[in-house]
Amino acid sequence: INAEYMGIKDLYIPLEMYKILKEIPLNDCITSVAFSGRGDYLAAGTLDERVTLWDTKSLAEKDSVKSAEFDGHKLGVIDVRFNPSGSRLAVASMDSVVKIWNVDEGGLMSEIGCNPFEAWRLEFTSNGREIFVTGDGGKIVKYDIETKESLETLKTVDAFNSAIALSRNGRWLATANNLGLVFLFNLEDREHPGTPIKHEVHSKMIRSLCFTADAKRLIIVSDDQHISLLDIASNKPVQSLTGHKGNINSVDIHPTENKFITASFDQTIRVWDIDSKQSIHTIPCSDNIWSAKYSNDGRTIAAGAENGILSLYSQK
Repeated sequence: INAEYMGIKDLYIPLEMYKILKEIPLNDCITSVAFSGRGDYLAAGTLDERVTLWDTKSLAEKDSVKSAEFDGHKLGVIDVRFNPSGSRLAVASMDSVVKIWNVDEGGLMSEIGCNPFEAWRLEFTSNGREIFVTGDGGKIVKYDIETKESLETLKTVDAFNSAIALSRNGRWLATANNLGLVFLFNLEDREHPGTPIKHEVHSKMIRSLCFTADAKRLIIVSDDQHISLLDIASNKPVQSLTGHKGNINSVDIHPTENKFITASFDQTIRVWDIDSKQSIHTIPCSDNIWSAKYSNDGRTIAAGAENGILSLYSQK
């Protein structure tokens, strides 16, 4: 068995090898990628104000055919998110408008207008009928995606919220900002609704975060080139990981295994083992990576680069 010694006594971790399946050139920097929960679509948002959608079955073919292109924004797209069922796609843009698209029918469902730069990051609720929107000012606003009504506003500090994540069980909502602060909301806390727990974990902007599948830990990545693991039960950081040589822009948890990926401006994607807290593989990329995500079965990694190349990798 191929293995890589990690410098820890009696610990050997399988060396994961990845091969590139396909490279798809787009017209501009890819800021965000997402697989649908059903696994049937892949979306990529770019700075040329559009979102491209593919049927994942076509990605295995020599000539991948685009399923749809969604446009209409006046400035670059910065975030794309599917609802849990994969039937709706939310798109955030620097024009501060959130567009909700009907994926199956291809039509625009609704538009939510926000104040300047207050629609920077998105996260659907567990039922898929509402969406959390955050950005400048430190507020998190929950909207009904059909009526566009503002249902709830959560507050942190007056800063720029640059990341948001919801745990799979729907209990925990985490946001992070340009000051390196993380705010953790217990959405089931009826005694102190809307009161977050604040964590000072990084010295620079936090670009992305995600919960482990069991919602016991929060993984946080930052411009300071560090990765933090936060224990939810104790509300304490348990580990700081290093390895990247540039800003870390994206983190994603494997859907079934105890590992995660990070993407960086050092033009690499790293695969990490949660138990050993070690990097077990480094994937070289063509340019700075803004976003990298696992497919819903964990067999494929999609990566969006600054040079507009969408790369698909699979484990050998």
